[in-house]
Amino acid sequence: MVALYAPSEPVMDYNMVIIFVMAVGTVALGGYWAGSRDVKKRYMKHKRDDGPEKQEDEAVDVTPVMICVFVVMCCFMLVLLYYFYDHLVYVIIGIFCLASSTGLYSCLAPCVRKLPFCTCRVPDNNLPYFHKRPQARTLLLALFCVTVTVVWGVFRNEDQWAWVLQDILGIAFCLYMLKTIRLPTFKACTLLLLVLFIYDVFFVFITPFLTKSGNSIMVEVATGPSNSSTHEKGCWWLTATGSTSRCSRPGSTSWPAPLPTAWVCW
Repeated sequence: MVALYAPSEPVMDYNMVIIFVMAVGTVALGGYWAGSRDVKKRYMKHKRDDGPEKQEDEAVDVTPVMICVFVVMCCFMLVLLYYFYDHLVYVIIGIFCLASSTGLYSCLAPCVRKLPFCTCRVPDNNLPYFHKRPQARTLLLALFCVTVTVVWGVFRNEDQWAWVLQDILGIAFCLYMLKTIRLPTFKACTLLLLVLFIYDVFFVFITPFLTKSGNSIMVEVATGPSNSSTHEKGCWWLTATGSTSRCSRPGSTSWPAPLPTAWVCW
């Protein structure tokens, strides 16, 4: 006779609390950063100052057309991942590495610029990007961000600690997008929330009636198909545990991080 043991479910999932704090904290910090950046930009414009702040990336105002294109790309990418997960998952991982390294650099750059050392610049040259003579500390920061991303990419399947880097990189990309993307009108905000609500309802609750397996396309892509030959883990969520292979595993709690489509659009 074989006996199976099922651990009792905790009254409160503390991992969910951590996920909630990370999610809400990211949105709050990103909103504060974007707002303070906009206030500083207006102040600099009023003062007509052409200082270093002018060199920062300009914010992108989202229009209704951009929102519609974004949602269509979301649907298209989600369906492609559902049918070709084993092939596209590596493309998404590559895009995640590129986008998250940029996001991490954007988050750390304001702090690095305040450091009093490594302010020397690259000598005059005709190389792309380097002809602007960037400071040594910004080059070191870029190298650090790339190194962190490469380490995650190589050891992404390590359950003990790789999830920490994944959370850091995911949050950095979220903050970068929140700082860069602006919804200038209430109409754009309403349209975005409405179409994303319809998008979520359709792919979570309606698609089980349209697929042969009876599973939701959104859930299958988020957790990874059970019949996947690569058994690759998705990198589009934040997790608060040492196991990110499947959302349904005991002790594994996750929150969807930036959609793969957001990385593609970026």
